[in-house]
Amino acid sequence: MQEVVSKLILLCAMFSYSAGQASFPDGWSMRSSVYYKYIPTHKTWVEAEIYCQNLTPTAHLASVHSLEENRFIQELIYDSAWIGASDCYKDRTFMWTDGSQFNFQAWYTKEPNNYGGREPCVHFNFARPGSWNDAPCSLALPFVCKASDNLNFPG
Repeated sequence: MQEVVSKLILLCAMFSYSAGQASFPDGWSMRSSVYYKYIPTHKTWVEAEIYCQNLTPTAHLASVHSLEENRFIQELIYDSAWIGASDCYKDRTFMWTDGSQFNFQAWYTKEPNNYGGREPCVHFNFARPGSWNDAPCSLALPFVCKASDNLNFPG
């Protein structure tokens, strides 16, 4: 009898887990009640941010707040990709498009550097996996969107 109950509990747990995973559209990955989506289409930084915002009201280019989150995002992407950091308003004062605190950074050696002129936008996987670089916002790259657990997907 105890074995049957154990199997039922396991079956219910598996069903609950798979039901929870199916509650958001394809292409989204979840970590700590936050959703992430890698978009392989090349867009400028501003186009990428607008694209993310059009996916769902809580989405923006990804903000990163820990080494663990940085590693999670690294596993989602295949090449260099935009994230939501920028110093557009004031040089060397970086902010996230979602308004969260800029409390973590993973710059590649000697970055940010405004190499060749102003580089206000930030991309991921520069020179080595997980490292960041500043770049001109007009560069077209894939990108990562991040949305809160308050998902309200259109359609």
